[in-house]
This record gives sequence, structure tokens and C-alpha cells, in this order.
Amino acid sequence: MVAIHHKLQAALRLYLSKYNYANDPEAPLFQNSRKSPKPYTPISTINIRYIFKKYLRRAEIPNFEKYSVHSARATFITEALRNNTPVEDVQRTVTHANVSTTLMYDTRSHEPEKSASFKVDY
Repeated sequence: MVAIHHKLQAALRLYLSKYNYANDPEAPLFQNSRKSPKPYTPISTINIRYIFKKYLRRAEIPNFEKYSVHSARATFITEALRNNTPVEDVQRTVTHANVSTTLMYDTRSHEPEKSASFKVDY
């Protein structure tokens, strides 16, 4: 189980209300929209990437081609840490077994304007 923002909860409830499998715990959350002989066919990884890129393009994100679902995960981790969320809470949210894995995604160290070099008066 993962805690999610209330706005995402509302969007998911709306999405699920449109499908008759919403109450089936065996059904994947996101399903392939094409007809399939199986009752529930999850959306493919390739299609998830395609959809992600499509919405990056629609949002007019510069250089959207260089971003991925995985980079969105890194952004989430970095932003949570930037907003003073304890790293252990972030680790649990992203289900990393080790906090060092979570810290590998933290891109705050790539912010040269926050370098200690600028904090010293010469």
C-alpha cells in the first residue's frame, strides 16, 4: 500500500468509475485499451513511456525527449527532500530497501548555486 495525494485519489476514482473492473483486486490498475482475449491485460511498458512523453510534449516541457518515467521518480525524490521530508519517509514512499538507494536519486547536489564556495567570505 502506498499513500497518495488526495487529488490523485480523486482522479483515480473518476478513472476507475468508468470501468467495470474497478472492484476486482486482481485487475491491473491501468489496462490496455485494445481488445484482448484475456479478461485483464495490463498496459505495456512501451505504452507507458509513450503516454508519458505525449504529456510532456503537451505540457511544452523543453527537451522533453530526455525525460523518462524514471527521471520523474528522481524529481519526486529530490522535491520531497528539498521540502524537508525526512529521507526515511521518502525511502518508504518509493519502497527502497536501503536509504542509500534513495539518496542516489537526490539531484540537489547538482545545484552549483548552493555550493559551499559561495558561503565563504574571502
